[in-house]
Amino acid sequence: TNAGEAGLGHVDPGRGLLVTSGGSVGIGTSSPSTLLDLQGPTNPELRITDTDPGSAAAATFRAENSSVTLGAYSDDPLYLVANNSTKMTVTAGGDVGIGTTSPQSQLNVAGSSSSSNGSQLRLSQGSAVNKRFNLGYHTGAPATQNVDYGKIEVYNASEPGGAKYMPLSLQSAGGSVVIGSTISKGLLGVSGDTYSQSVFLTGAGGSWGQLGGET
Repeated sequence: TNAGEAGLGHVDPGRGLLVTSGGSVGIGTSSPSTLLDLQGPTNPELRITDTDPGSAAAATFRAENSSVTLGAYSDDPLYLVANNSTKMTVTAGGDVGIGTTSPQSQLNVAGSSSSSNGSQLRLSQGSAVNKRFNLGYHTGAPATQNVDYGKIEVYNASEPGGAKYMPLSLQSAGGSVVIGSTISKGLLGVSGDTYSQSVFLTGAGGSWGQLGGET
């Protein structure tokens, strides 16, 4: 070792542990480039294990085969935490939860219950966050008889002439759109057996028309 350094094992060939005079620690290297630098020729891995029988778990960080692996080595969920709060969860079964630690599907996004917009998945065009596709759940206000509903929006805040909602294209390459059924009936199929399941066309002034009716 050099002056001010401490080593343990085969330090010179880079096979032991080295603490430099600057406080960096190298394992498998005699020239650590960060505070902790772990190197190895075959899938080097850093593992942290809780050996408590009641809560045993193991976390791993590994570099192998031109890839990087971060996760739970044991049969336990993986949590990503920010500001001392869990923001994303990956269960042992592979389900991903954002805003929830108990995802009920492959991707489960849960928003704040205090938000009228509820959970929302947003897709933006590149770095232009003003152009976005929103998929979410709106929580209504009982006082105004505003009911809950799901929503799909295409919004462009940088549109010439002012921000506005944009057209939504469904099945642009062909096929059909079906509501209330799984059986295709023309380009647009609507299936229902009650008055409330009819198709209503509403104008800007509140006038409306109805297609279909109660049987």
